[in-house]
Amino acid sequence: MHVTRGGRFYNSELRWDGVTSLKEALRMLKEQADRTPEGQWVRVIGGWSPYQFEEKRMPTIEEINEATGDTPTFVLYLYSRGWLNQAGLDALGIDENTKPPNNQSRYEKDKNGKLTGVLLAEPNAMILYQVIGKLPPLSNQEKINSTKHFNRELNRFGLTSAIDAGGGGHTYPEDYEAAKTLAEAGESSLRVSYYLFPQKAGEERAAFEKWMANNTADVNEDSDLEHGYELKGGGEYMTWAAGDFENFLSPKPLIKNNEGWRKQTKEIIQMHVNEGWSFRQHSTYGENTALIVDLVDEIDRENNGKIRNEMRWAIDHAETVNDETLKEIKRLGGGISIQDRMAYAG
Repeated sequence: MHVTRGGRFYNSELRWDGVTSLKEALRMLKEQADRTPEGQWVRVIGGWSPYQFEEKRMPTIEEINEATGDTPTFVLYLYSRGWLNQAGLDALGIDENTKPPNNQSRYEKDKNGKLTGVLLAEPNAMILYQVIGKLPPLSNQEKINSTKHFNRELNRFGLTSAIDAGGGGHTYPEDYEAAKTLAEAGESSLRVSYYLFPQKAGEERAAFEKWMANNTADVNEDSDLEHGYELKGGGEYMTWAAGDFENFLSPKPLIKNNEGWRKQTKEIIQMHVNEGWSFRQHSTYGENTALIVDLVDEIDRENNGKIRNEMRWAIDHAETVNDETLKEIKRLGGGISIQDRMAYAG
């Protein structure tokens, strides 16, 4: 999971987990808007589905605006759509002339050409990532407190250890400071093995060269827990060109159409093999996963079986992986890390 990133934001989020009616969810939104301090936002960042509500539908932008008034608000549904209230649009300077970040996303407009406040990933989610990235952060002390609370919430479900798969908008080392501070002080209630995620397409090699020159994997930074806080390797992206997007209501993006994906990704995985760093790659759709696993097999053969005999590696998500590819992953000593995203997507 994205545990260090989740900890950074936990105290700033309103959660709709387990809420059984949209009416109650909107009441919570109003309550949060009334108590949100000046300069901060109301934010619901996933973790809910319209199918959990007795109304069996999503909120409308009119309902969100009525509940939140002049407090900037962003509500995210998976990585497929988001709602910005009018105060949020104004705060970010988004208007009818604002261009989306790419041609696979859009700002929804009504029949009169006026923004509705709905942001759509079709299927590229950069339009949603950008909004999250622009929301005001917590202070350093607030992030430490937020991480403590998030870890304890995970403990409440019986979780004592987590593999952290890096994340977009989550920069090393700055955004890992709260988790590192708790670990070094012996105050973390969660053991974390963390991975490093290159933030910019085309700059993956430079990022990994820097990280590998300045960090050693498998060194415990926690003063209290055995294997309490350890860097393990790279991911969940080796390269952006090998990644896909997961709006299950849109046509699937195929990495075979991404120029140079195989050459770039092979170079980065080989760097991990050379250093003995574990690696993981985000791959939603089975067609893409099969291509990545085939590449791992090629690199393994060129390195005399080092990957399957000595290393840990994984495919993250893999919702539509097929049996043949699963057998190949097993043969190569890899694993899959799968979540319940399709349950939320309906």
